[in-house]
Amino acid sequence: MKKFIEELKRRKVFKEAVAYLVVAWLLLQVFSIVLPNIDAPDWVLKSIMLLMAIGFPIWLFVSWVYEVTPKGFKKTSSVKENHSSAVTNRRLSILILAALITAILLIIFKPNSTSIKPDADGKYAIAVLPFKDMSPEETQWFCDGVMDEILNHISTLKSLRVISRTSSETYKETPKKIPEIAKELDVDYILEGSVTLYNDKVKIMVQLISANDEHIWSKDYKDDFDLRNIFAIQQNVSEEIFKKLKITLSPEQKEIIEKIPTENMEAYQLVLKGLSNSEIRTKENLESSIKMYEEAIDLDPNYAEAYSGIAHAYYLLGWYNYLSPTECMSKSNSYIEKALDLDPNNSRAYGIKAMTLWKARNMEEVQGNLEKAIALNPNNAIIQMYYGRYFYIEKSDVNIYLRQMRIAQKLDPLSIFVTRNLFDALMLNNKIIEAEEYLNEMRFLFTDEEYFDYECHITAIKNKDWTAGIRYFETKIEQEPDNPLFYKLLGNQYDFILNDDINAIKYLKKAYELDSTNSMVAQNYFNLLTKVKRFKEAKRFMESENFKAITSREVQLRSLCWYYYHQENYLEVQEILQDSLMKNAFFIKAVNYAQLNDRKNARKDNSYSMKVIVFAILKEKDSMYYYLEKFYNNPYGHSLMGPNSRPEFDPYRKEDRFKALLKKQYLPITHLNE
Repeated sequence: MKKFIEELKRRKVFKEAVAYLVVAWLLLQVFSIVLPNIDAPDWVLKSIMLLMAIGFPIWLFVSWVYEVTPKGFKKTSSVKENHSSAVTNRRLSILILAALITAILLIIFKPNSTSIKPDADGKYAIAVLPFKDMSPEETQWFCDGVMDEILNHISTLKSLRVISRTSSETYKETPKKIPEIAKELDVDYILEGSVTLYNDKVKIMVQLISANDEHIWSKDYKDDFDLRNIFAIQQNVSEEIFKKLKITLSPEQKEIIEKIPTENMEAYQLVLKGLSNSEIRTKENLESSIKMYEEAIDLDPNYAEAYSGIAHAYYLLGWYNYLSPTECMSKSNSYIEKALDLDPNNSRAYGIKAMTLWKARNMEEVQGNLEKAIALNPNNAIIQMYYGRYFYIEKSDVNIYLRQMRIAQKLDPLSIFVTRNLFDALMLNNKIIEAEEYLNEMRFLFTDEEYFDYECHITAIKNKDWTAGIRYFETKIEQEPDNPLFYKLLGNQYDFILNDDINAIKYLKKAYELDSTNSMVAQNYFNLLTKVKRFKEAKRFMESENFKAITSREVQLRSLCWYYYHQENYLEVQEILQDSLMKNAFFIKAVNYAQLNDRKNARKDNSYSMKVIVFAILKEKDSMYYYLEKFYNNPYGHSLMGPNSRPEFDPYRKEDRFKALLKKQYLPITHLNE
């Protein structure tokens, strides 16, 4: 054995083996840089590696039989030992050393895409920035639609974390560089592009860039593609992203991505316009979107996305109180079912179905539909958020609420809705310090009123005493005595916390004097005047030119309702509620029906916060306490302050059960409770 090893050394097999491995390693480093940049398929690099592996034993055999000498290759047996010159040895050593140094330099200075690591859960994160509209005419709706479709394709994968459009949209026409955007969104990759639409022809340019600004892939679909090719282009872009990130699709995922939603391009464009139109959620815009979707269905009765679009529009009409929950449910339900019949993998339709059922208090299928929507599209931040809210509101599970809000925040970090809910979830879980840090980190998303309200909330919970909120705003007024916002918020605190209507009126009046253009201050001030039965003063204020100038006709009618409500003239209120502008005044309707002892209508379509007041009026004490204790069961979250200020609770304030609720919520026991 010793002689064999000596012979291996003499024939320089060890040194030539090392030389082969070092040179092979160097070549692999070079190929790993060059091949991706020429869009070579993955099998090319794998084939090179296989050939090098096969070549290694062949090289060992050759180095045993032959020796490289200054005069060329010679059989080792014909070369005398002393003839294996130092020159050959030196050349091999130099080759090995040079290859090693080159390989090390390549590793150090190689573009650092390999430094990108997936999340702790093994997922890479990607954001799709708004595509630029390069069309001769304004067609941003089409541009957004192309982007959305690509976003929808890649969002179906559990192995990717895909940032929601809400957050990506904030970077439209931003001067920020890719690394800065990637850092702010906490992503590994950015997809950006542009779209040109003209004469039913489309050109699309897309590029995938890493967080450290390395070009990963790009393609220019510039051959005047017919509009009918748009789905193939969107599919191809998605597949290229998966390929570059080495993501393998399941047969089910492949089927979803390859599904062509419609063959009718006019219907497709109508749906894109409807989606774009519904982004501005006025009653007029939502109704206009419904008409566009209906036109699309006329052109293609099997277009699932058009049906889910109508269902979503009706849901939003209910959400923004343009429709009652019952109307919302009845109008959207058939469209949802039709969408799911046509496309059982339509995540959006399952989400809309869940939310519509929830709005109508038809609870049996809500959780299952939310879970189905998440399974089909785990990157939908809004559905993840509402799944958490469902567990909090319906099951009082604040742990799942927080878990879901963290997921939603990773998917949509710049959404104000997600941000508010994550703050609430942190507070409900008594993570006060983290909530405070998060509030300050996201300060730029909040209005001043929201921010100071949240700061007041934190102050109260830290002190376990909501009267600390009064001191908080008194300090703010000392610091900024001419800021109307602080007078408004202090007035609200006196009303909600102490039921001190006199001081509440005093500070709201001051806020109005400092800013007579604020319609909300005017409404709150007026409502307090009616609550304390200063009706002459309230009427003068309501009939003033300024009040009429800063409030809409609908607000004026609502104010008139409360004016008569506090006079206990419920029939007059009922008369005003017949006005078409009062169609969505669900709270006023509910409490007025209760005052008229119309129990059926009073209980219809009510949220928890409305139910507690309705049951208080109807003197259904057990039901009232059930909902009070269900919805206001956590001292760190939603406070009893709002309901506590309502006069409908006056008959119950001295009861031990009511006082126990106040104490649990860190609210003071006042003279009204004695």
